[in-house]
Amino acid sequence: MGIVLWLITPWRPSGLTPQAWKMFAIFVATIVGCITKPLPIGGTTLLGMVVTVLVGIAPVKDGVNSKGVVVQTGILSSFGNSAARLIAMAFIMAHGISKTGLGNRVAYLMIKRFCKKSIGIGYAITGLELIMGALIPSNSARTGVLLG
Repeated sequence: MGIVLWLITPWRPSGLTPQAWKMFAIFVATIVGCITKPLPIGGTTLLGMVVTVLVGIAPVKDGVNSKGVVVQTGILSSFGNSAARLIAMAFIMAHGISKTGLGNRVAYLMIKRFCKKSIGIGYAITGLELIMGALIPSNSARTGVLLG
């Protein structure tokens, strides 16, 4: 799919540059690869990043002019963002909580202590959300702990 989009670059929409159209082709190929899983998702996305650099669409490092101003962001610049690291660490913590069974043990403890009546279930869930909200800042990662 991505190769087909890459090859029809001469017939791209008029508002897109050839470089933007090729980036779109790599994006579509990466998404299709994540869905069909010829490689694990991490490998597929890494392959998309490598292809983006190899064909010259994006540099690895930030492009800086003589005054020290960033004129073109590199492909690795988003990994330096503190929000991205925070979310990644939240998912790592959530995975650890799920794998060790800590989530199940805490849930059983809360059921034992608070679930004598139906209102206790609500209090237990609210309490767990308060605790997990401080430990795991990402909503998606917290949901992964609860459902995983």
